[in-house]
Amino acid sequence: MIKCQQAVINEIYPDWHALYRSVSKETAKKLAAHHLVERWGLRCDAGFFAVEDADIAMIYLDAEGFDMYNLKLSEGRLPEAENEIVVSKGILNVLSQSGQIGDTITVPYQILRDGGLDFIQKKDFVICGLVAGAETDTKSRYTAFVSKAFIESEIPPEQVFYSFLFRVSAEDSVTTEELEERINYLAGQFNIPEQSVRINKDYLWANYIDPAYVPGIISIMLIIVAAGVITIYSIYYVSMAERVQEYGRIKAIGATQFQLRRIVLMEGMIVAGIAIPPGLLAGTALTRYVFSVIFKLYKNENQIVTLTKELVMNRKVQLYHLWIYFIAIGVALVTVYVSLLRPMKTASKVSEMEAIRYRDGQSYKGGKKQRKGYIDITVGRLTKIYLAGNKRKSAITICSMAITGLFFMVVATVLSCATPDEVANNLILCEYEISPVVEINNKEHPEREWGEVQKNNPLTEELKNQILQIDGIISVECSKGTYVMSDSFDGDRVWIAGIPESRKEQIESGIIEGNVTYEELTAGDKVIMDKNMLHWFPGLKIGDVLDVIVEDGRGTHRRQL
Repeated sequence: MIKCQQAVINEIYPDWHALYRSVSKETAKKLAAHHLVERWGLRCDAGFFAVEDADIAMIYLDAEGFDMYNLKLSEGRLPEAENEIVVSKGILNVLSQSGQIGDTITVPYQILRDGGLDFIQKKDFVICGLVAGAETDTKSRYTAFVSKAFIESEIPPEQVFYSFLFRVSAEDSVTTEELEERINYLAGQFNIPEQSVRINKDYLWANYIDPAYVPGIISIMLIIVAAGVITIYSIYYVSMAERVQEYGRIKAIGATQFQLRRIVLMEGMIVAGIAIPPGLLAGTALTRYVFSVIFKLYKNENQIVTLTKELVMNRKVQLYHLWIYFIAIGVALVTVYVSLLRPMKTASKVSEMEAIRYRDGQSYKGGKKQRKGYIDITVGRLTKIYLAGNKRKSAITICSMAITGLFFMVVATVLSCATPDEVANNLILCEYEISPVVEINNKEHPEREWGEVQKNNPLTEELKNQILQIDGIISVECSKGTYVMSDSFDGDRVWIAGIPESRKEQIESGIIEGNVTYEELTAGDKVIMDKNMLHWFPGLKIGDVLDVIVEDGRGTHRRQL
């Protein structure tokens, strides 16, 4: 499974190690000359197509950047002239136009200028290349590629910033942590802020040594071995009580301690030898079955699953490896051997006289054993008699079953943390969410500015009642929020989310530091900061007073939180 994931990543993910956003042309030149940079490319976001029901970005990529994004042209070449463009069939469909190499298409677009999207313009572009595979899973997001000349003609030079894509020098034995340290060190040298650094962690995991990878696999194997040892040991311990006399007779006719140990060991290994082959065959069949189920469930809905199926079917990724079978056999034999150590010792220490006195797991040293009896027999009393007959055997059996159950519960708990329901509940309050469309600095749509949306909020009580009348709608829950600006947030806009009363207990129980009640939050002068906010603004702490600027549709005003 891991090898399949890594193969898919190498097939469709970019192969740059990291990306620095908002880098000037001069800084890019200095970065390119740095000894840690092995290979580099440039990207510049120009704007977006002005179309409905699709998100089409216009970007510039140089030849190295295009290749590092794992993109390939099905026809033509990259744009060079100001009016040249590379598109995909999906983009042409969205534009309701057709074209081949050399044809002209008319494109409505908005340029990223002066910190926002400028007014819509139209321009005739000549198709110089067609790119395949640029569409995403949603079929509504695309990328068109323009030339550097187009960037320079549309955007003022002082507003042209690049994304610097690069690979750092890396030897084969380097770990992902070491690579990340080099990337962050390089960013620090050129005063690139942390929020402008994006590390391609998936690609690093797939191609370099992840320190958590091997320990994780070993931990899983140790849990399996521990569960196997406990289960097998408990079985042999219980059966050992019934065979002590047998071992005593064998010893009486001349068997040595070594021979008795060997008898127990050989018996276990023979059973393992019989069990391992069908176990491996069952595991092999199960692997193929699991993959087939995944492919049937997702079909062509998910690009990663589709590519995985293609790689497996074309045998570019092997599901079965001989060395894994040998490891499985070795782990199984070691598990059996460890499980038999105590039974082997017990069998070898049995004396002839002790075996004669041995009854139901008890060695009688003389005298008559007394045990409590009952006139009236019930299931509970019978159970108590048998459990008390050999307390040690009963304790080991109960403990082994409890520990094995504990392992299952640990795994179940981990898996439950990855359930889609839990993930969805953390992302959205209900089954569906409606929110207003808000854009910042879009000259073509000033009505979508936050202040304008507040003046004419589309989410009215009338709309709420209309939604409630739809068949199948059980309830509608509303939550409020607003954008604020503050010097404490480095002048950035930050969203403050309101919590509906139905989530009162959840929010109060989720506070890990400090103390505040839901009623105190509704007063409007206290806020809760989550871990994401603390990551970007680590200097903030409980008790700090924030001077913020709030926009309420009528203007802006200051207040303290």
